[in-house]
Amino acid sequence: SLKNEVSYTIDINLPQEVKDAVKKFMTEKTVTNAQALTNVISQYKLSLETEKYWNINVTGGTEQVDLDNLSEAHVEKMNQFVVDVYNKLAENIGLTTVTGNTKLIELAKVRSEKYDSKNAPFGHDTSILRASEDEVFENKTVTAGENLVNSSLKSSITLKELIVDINTSMQQLTLFDNGWNFAHWINIDTAESIGVYTHKEESRTKFSYTEQWLVMATYSDQFTAGGLLTNAI
Repeated sequence: SLKNEVSYTIDINLPQEVKDAVKKFMTEKTVTNAQALTNVISQYKLSLETEKYWNINVTGGTEQVDLDNLSEAHVEKMNQFVVDVYNKLAENIGLTTVTGNTKLIELAKVRSEKYDSKNAPFGHDTSILRASEDEVFENKTVTAGENLVNSSLKSSITLKELIVDINTSMQQLTLFDNGWNFAHWINIDTAESIGVYTHKEESRTKFSYTEQWLVMATYSDQFTAGGLLTNAI
């Protein structure tokens, strides 16, 4: 069983010009700086030579993952990986890191289940955002941000394959988010804590592949320092 225990190493080391462009953009979020960041990412061919600058190595994790019924262990491992990979990126650049938060994991799960139940086209749904917050938080004034990303996976996957796919999703939400002027990356950069959950969108299952949604809830306390951390880990 120890041989199957999933583990990973994360090596992120971006070119200095890219790091400088990211920090400039996060300091002054203008279209000009977004374009400059896009240009330098293209200059270094990061999308073609990603593993040269952002590389993960996953061992173990050969057990099957049920995207319709994730185990607590798989949810915990998935969230730990998201925090680890993002913080490696943030530390390499010099950005603020994030923490995982059990209430936000719960929120991401509720949102994920509501998206799956509604069977709507891929995209944010304001009614689901507000209803999920009312369900999870006693304080009805709490609002939390959201990032969504989807991918096509085999209908039957292992934990290792899920982690590798989530790594790609994290790249899409950061370095390769230029199509949205890096708004998803801003959402993570300004967050104090995050939580993620994923589900299989049955209506979009085709042949041996299925559409998987990764739902990320993000929170930055607007009222009291660390207020959401109460009764959460």
